[in-house]
Amino acid sequence: MTGDLSLIKKLKSLSNSLGGDVKLISVNDFYSLLKDNTLHKAPFTKNHLGIDYFDKIVYHTGDTKWYHIVHEMAHLFASEDLPYKANEFNFLGWEYATVKYIKAPLYQWHKDMYEYTIDKNGSKFGSLSKYKKRKLLLDRLQVAKNLNLISLKGTPLSIR
Repeated sequence: MTGDLSLIKKLKSLSNSLGGDVKLISVNDFYSLLKDNTLHKAPFTKNHLGIDYFDKIVYHTGDTKWYHIVHEMAHLFASEDLPYKANEFNFLGWEYATVKYIKAPLYQWHKDMYEYTIDKNGSKFGSLSKYKKRKLLLDRLQVAKNLNLISLKGTPLSIR
């Protein structure tokens, strides 16, 4: 968990530089934000992670993995659409660039991405060969550059 905390601090710093924040809150405060309809809950995190899309804040209760925070940050900074309308494949390159930017272990992110759907046929990221994963991620980085989600050098940017 120590590694997660150091990476979460890096994500908080990046978020701050992009005009947002990553905040650790109590479980009670998390549920209060849910009741107030302030929070878009991340469906895969058992009520430990959510975002305030309009204020660009990721809230977590401390029981959260860094790579889940990366994904929620992409909703805040790399998409102009509300989370439930977002084309997440468009910001996959932003997520990958962010993982590289904070110098996080790529193997952990790859492992988390195992079930990530990569096409309309339902193919999963984890089913790809190492070569095809690399090819897909390089393609997604180029898409992210074309959409101005990352700089030419690969630094994550904000479009909102």
